Amino acid sequence: MEITSLKGNRLMDRIDRFERYDRPPHSAPFGGGYSQQDYQPAYPLPHVATDERRAWEVDAAPPAAPPAWRSNMPTAPSRDRQSTYGGQTPQRPPMRPTLQGRLRQVWDDFKLGLRITPLMTYLDWALSAALGITALLVGSYNADTVSIWYDESWSYGVATIPVSGMIHYFLSGFENMMSYFLFVHFWLKLAAFLGVQPNELYLRVPSVLAIALSVVVLYHFGRRFFGRVAGLVAAVCYLLNFTVLYDAQQARSYALEMLFVILSWYALLVALSANEQSGRSARIRWLLYIAATILCVYTHLFTVLVIATQALALGFLLVTPGPWRERTRAALKPLIASFVGIGVCSLPILAIAFLKGDPNSWVPVPTPKDIYTLLLILTEGNITMSLWYLSAGLIVLGLLIAALNQTSLIKRMDTWKLQLGSRQAEGKRPLTIDLAPVRAPSSGVSVIIFWMAGPILLSYITTQKAIGQHFFYPRYENVVVPALCLLVGIGISSLRWRVAQVGLGALLLVLLIQSTPYYYQHAQIQDFRTPVLWLKAHYQSGDGIVCAGSYSCAMPTLYYLQVYPPKTAQFDDNSPGAFSWATRHSVAADPATLANYSAQHTRVFVVAFGSSAIVAPILQWYATHYPQIGRMLTRTVSVYLYDTSAPPKASGGG
Repeated sequence: MEITSLKGNRLMDRIDRFERYDRPPHSAPFGGGYSQQDYQPAYPLPHVATDERRAWEVDAAPPAAPPAWRSNMPTAPSRDRQSTYGGQTPQRPPMRPTLQGRLRQVWDDFKLGLRITPLMTYLDWALSAALGITALLVGSYNADTVSIWYDESWSYGVATIPVSGMIHYFLSGFENMMSYFLFVHFWLKLAAFLGVQPNELYLRVPSVLAIALSVVVLYHFGRRFFGRVAGLVAAVCYLLNFTVLYDAQQARSYALEMLFVILSWYALLVALSANEQSGRSARIRWLLYIAATILCVYTHLFTVLVIATQALALGFLLVTPGPWRERTRAALKPLIASFVGIGVCSLPILAIAFLKGDPNSWVPVPTPKDIYTLLLILTEGNITMSLWYLSAGLIVLGLLIAALNQTSLIKRMDTWKLQLGSRQAEGKRPLTIDLAPVRAPSSGVSVIIFWMAGPILLSYITTQKAIGQHFFYPRYENVVVPALCLLVGIGISSLRWRVAQVGLGALLLVLLIQSTPYYYQHAQIQDFRTPVLWLKAHYQSGDGIVCAGSYSCAMPTLYYLQVYPPKTAQFDDNSPGAFSWATRHSVAADPATLANYSAQHTRVFVVAFGSSAIVAPILQWYATHYPQIGRMLTRTVSVYLYDTSAPPKASGGG
C-alpha cells in the first residue's frame, strides 16, 4: 500500500524522524532492518570515547534479522520508501541542533576538558562522598555553640554594608579578602530572604563547605598523580589537621583560599599533563586554571606568593629532564597567556594594595627559628609530638624517595627480586618476591615540593626589613598544608609492602583522631556569646551599654545584640566605645563622655574586653562613681552592671 497524499507524506516524515533521532539502533521498530547510518544524527556530535557515549551513540550494529516470533509481522507502510518517493530515497537536509543538543555538546566538551570519566570510578565516587560528608560533620560539629571572636565579627560587619559601601571600603585600603566578603554579603541576604537567623553556624557554613570541597578535590589530586593510597592518606591527613579544622570553623577567607589554591595547582597540572595542547578541551583546562587563580588572588593577597611559586616550579620543570619537561615546553604559549591573563585581571586589587600601603605592619620580622615553629604549628607539633615526628618522618621519606628518583639507585631497586621455584617446571611459574623497600613516585612530586617550600621561603624573604611586606604569619602559611599532606601520602604510598602502608596509615589515623578532641576543647578564642546573652537576659528599658575596649569589644558585642532575640538591647548613638559601620568610627570613652552618658540611664552595662591600658581606666571610673549590682565573668570577656540612678560618689571626681 502506497501513501501518496500530502497527509501521508507528513505522517511518514514524522515516523522517519522518530526512528532516526529518538530511538537507539537496538530498539528499531518492527524488528530492525535499518543500517547504522540511518541512526546517525544529521549534525556532528562531539568526539567522545566509546565508554562515554550514550546508548544511542555506541557503534553497535542493529540486529541482522528479526526474531523468529516476529517473522510473520506485517511491514509498516512507512518502510516502503522506494514506492513512496518514486523509486529513490531522498537525501534529508541536515537538521539544526536543538537547545538540548547544544547543551549536551557543551557538557561533553566540559567532561573531556576535565577528564571526569577516567578519574571518577565507582570507588572514587564512594570515597569522595564519604570524605566530603565526614568533612561536613567534623567541620560543623559544635560550630553553633562556639562564640565568634573579633576577626569573625569584622567579617560579619563588612558583609552587612551595602555593596556601594563595600566598594568604598575596598578602595580605602581594605581590599584583602574582597571576594569572600562579597560572598558572605549575599549569603546574609539569603538568610534574610529565608527568614533564617544568621547565628554562628550559618555564618561559618561557607568555610565548612569550602573545606569539604577541598578534601574531595585533594583526594582526586593525589589519586590522579600519585595513586589512590596517596590521595586517600592526603585527604584524611588534611581533614583532621588542626589548622584546617581551625579554618573550617572561622568566618574568615582562609578556608576558601585553600580551596582555590588546591584547584589552581590541580588545574595547572591537569593542563600540563594533557596529551594535546589545542582544541576546546585544552582551552577549558587553562581557563579553569586562570579562573581558580584569579579567585584566589581576590580571596587573599598571599596568593601572589603562590603564583610566584608556580612560576618557579614551571621553570624547574623546563630545565629538568623527564616527561614533564616535554609537557611544559609544549604548553609554553598557553602558560604565558595564562600568566598574562591572571596578571591583568589581578591588577586592580594589586594596584590598591600598592597605593594604600601594607596594612600588616604588625607582623614582626621573622628569624630562622620561626620557620621551625611554623612547621610545628602546621604539622600539629604543638598538640602531640608523636604525631609531629610521624608526619615529619613521612614528609622526609617522600622527599628522599623523590630525590632518589632522580638517580639510578631507585631504578636498580626494581631488580631486587627473589625468585622461588624452577623456570623449567612445566606448567609452573616461579614465585617472585620484591625485595625493594620503596617504589618511585610520579616525577610530578617535584611540583609538590615547590608548593610546600616556596610560599614559606618567599614570605620569609619578603618580610625582612629590606623588603618589608610582612607576609610571614602562620595563618597566611596555611596554603602549604595541602602540599604537606600530599607528601605524607606520597611517603606512605611509596612503600612497596602493603603491610607497611596499612600499618603506618593506621598509626597516623589513630594519632590524628586522638588530637582532634584537643581542637574542640580549645576552639573558643574569645567568649562574647555567654556574657552578651547574659546582658540581653537582664536588660531593662532605659538601660545603657558601654564597651570598654573600642573596636575589638564593640564589633562582637554588636553581632550578638543584632542577631539573637530579644533585640531590645542595642547600642545608643552616643554609647561610649560603640562602633558604627556607617561612619566606621567608634564613640570616645573618656571620663566626660562616660559621665554624660551614665546620667541619661538608670543602669549601665559595661562590656570589658581588650588591653588593660584601655579597659582598666573605664572600670576604675565606674567603680569609684557607682555601685556594682551584677556581673558575668568569663576567661576572656566580662560584663559589669552598675546602678547609675544613685548620685555619683563624692570621692569619684572627674
